[in-house]
Amino acid sequence: MHTVFKTFVTLVIVFFFVACASLGYVSYTLNHYSLPSPTRVIIEKGQGLKEISAILESNRVIPDKYSFVAVLYYYSNFVRHFIIPGEYEFSEGSTPADALHKLFRGDRVVRKATIPEGYTAFQITKYINELEGLKGEITTHYPEGYLMPATYFYYWGDSRQSILDKMHKEMASYLSSNQITNPAETLTLASIVEKEARFDEERPIVASVYLNRMKMRMPLQADPTVIYAIYAGKTDFRHNLTKQDLSYNSPYNTYTNRGLPPGPIANPGKAAIQAVLSPAATTFLYFVADGTGRHRFATSLVEHNKNVQIYLASLKNQP
Repeated sequence: MHTVFKTFVTLVIVFFFVACASLGYVSYTLNHYSLPSPTRVIIEKGQGLKEISAILESNRVIPDKYSFVAVLYYYSNFVRHFIIPGEYEFSEGSTPADALHKLFRGDRVVRKATIPEGYTAFQITKYINELEGLKGEITTHYPEGYLMPATYFYYWGDSRQSILDKMHKEMASYLSSNQITNPAETLTLASIVEKEARFDEERPIVASVYLNRMKMRMPLQADPTVIYAIYAGKTDFRHNLTKQDLSYNSPYNTYTNRGLPPGPIANPGKAAIQAVLSPAATTFLYFVADGTGRHRFATSLVEHNKNVQIYLASLKNQP
């Protein structure tokens, strides 16, 4: 009996020292090992503690998975419920303790998608489909012109549809906050202004030209509307039109139809929309490019034709 008791005491002492040594090693590992170079890791939904530890080990975030697994098992209930799947970035010099805290906080990498003003719905869909880290298919499409171009933030694993939904919600909110009574007409003209004017300061002037033409029942004669009609919106609008193109049979052709086309030809940004809501007070009826990205404006056809000749002469002088 005495021998059994001594053996038991010995085992308890050995276990105590082993446990202390293990805890000491784990504590030392968590706080003294440092990541040799920055790295990013992906934690997928449904991955367990051992899988997470193996990922961290293979990316050198931790020196070995065994000590880290021990810590994670200690927090196992917390980990299972609160480690958010996603993309995590660990900087050079990070310790395993730093990594553990980052995982518990859900401090994931924030990615961004910048949608340029004037993109068509086709271009936006293509852009979102090519973004890294998004999942799923786009199943709900919105009408042309009703997506707000801007920078949107997302996490790895978010759905592609969620980006499109945010864009539509942002446009709806903007239209509502500005109390726009006829959003269809506003967005349609704004989309034309967006494609014609590159600089914000010119947009109210371009808007005034089209509004002046509409008051006089003159055709808008906006080249981007013809391009949109010919290419069904699957375009970057970098096309030179021929005389034959200008007679293309489509309700979007503003050379052969008076007034606005049936709907927007792109998704305008806030500056283009505001240009339509607050146009410049002008009597201009014409404008032509000046070769610098800006335009020359005119009130008469005679003046406009002179501006056209100036533009053509500038093209000849280009190297």
